[in-house]
Amino acid sequence: MNIPATRTFLSRFLLVPIFIGCGSVSSFAFAETGPSTAVSQTASDQIEFDAAVVEYDSNTETVTATGNVIVSRDGYTLRAANIIWDRKSGRVFAEGAIRAIGPEGDVAYGDKIELTDALKDGVIDNLLVVLADESRLAAKRGGRKDGIYTLDYAAYTACKVLDAEGCPKKPSWEVKAVKVVYDPSKKRVVYKGARIELFGLPVIPLPFLSHPVDAKAGSGFLVPGIGFSRNNGAELEQSYYWRLSENRDATAAITAFSGAAPLGRLNFRTLEKNGAIDLSAYGTYSNRINTGGTSTPVGADVFRGYLEGAGKFQLDPNWSISASGRYASDRTFLRRYDISRDDRLRSTFAAERIGDNSYFSMRPLSVVQFSCKPTAWPSAGPRGKTRSGHFHPPNGICAK
Repeated sequence: MNIPATRTFLSRFLLVPIFIGCGSVSSFAFAETGPSTAVSQTASDQIEFDAAVVEYDSNTETVTATGNVIVSRDGYTLRAANIIWDRKSGRVFAEGAIRAIGPEGDVAYGDKIELTDALKDGVIDNLLVVLADESRLAAKRGGRKDGIYTLDYAAYTACKVLDAEGCPKKPSWEVKAVKVVYDPSKKRVVYKGARIELFGLPVIPLPFLSHPVDAKAGSGFLVPGIGFSRNNGAELEQSYYWRLSENRDATAAITAFSGAAPLGRLNFRTLEKNGAIDLSAYGTYSNRINTGGTSTPVGADVFRGYLEGAGKFQLDPNWSISASGRYASDRTFLRRYDISRDDRLRSTFAAERIGDNSYFSMRPLSVVQFSCKPTAWPSAGPRGKTRSGHFHPPNGICAK
């Protein structure tokens, strides 16, 4: 039976008895330009079907649709040049310009696809999945079960794959993995055996990588940081990010050094209706040594740390207050862990009022200075004599 596109309404009418009684589908409804004709009491049982030409083989009980075919059910839509529906097995085979759209807005492209008649589960060859944030997952073969994609030997990138002229280009970076699982409902991608490639060269292995695919941040481990410094040797940092709420987050990190004691770090941020606060704290248990680099300890296995924070609030359209503070247990802590080279830690508070015809500002300042107590030289004559008659010792003698 061959029905041309000019008789679309008649084709849909004749297809009703063909599909009634099909395996796992109780009834079908076909899309029209006006109100859809439904042979179902619930919307979840309806299937919308449209095509230019439809052929039905009564011997094999297969329906072949060609010409901009559109089939949809329960939020899943399949578009293809050709679709074959095997009523006996309940399988749908499609090829040519395939677009499989999920209810969460994810779009899967492929050369060939095999699905169940629910349009939810299936296997796709040469698969490309465009995620909600327009990043991409690609694999030679992938599957979808219960709406969850599973890709073998896949690649992910958030970079553009087309240049300004619309020509394909190699992304500057991508993540390649042995297996990738993408759950559109959770909007998260989970990798197994992943690694980052930069300009085609493998850079960092990431065996337990996962990340969200929308604009919202999600809790989880961050990419480890690797470095080297002359003071502390090789460095490896692992961080964990907490998404506490829409306006609050926290990050905890531990850094291991080959030449120093481990360092812990905690950062908390909050954005309120009328202001924001940012706090950071560092801490470790280690020996305090002289700033000159000698190994003479001045404190054995003691807690050492650093705290800094800043915040500002707009109390009303005219008044605002702000504050910032820094405190360290000792001067050598900041230098030892390359946090800061400052020898003065400033803490400030400010109150400000801006009116139509007036301005007021109060900014008291508190400074904590790490410096040595004045002393005299034991020998070799005076150096750097001060007004009080004392002398400053050379750099490196202070413990603080």
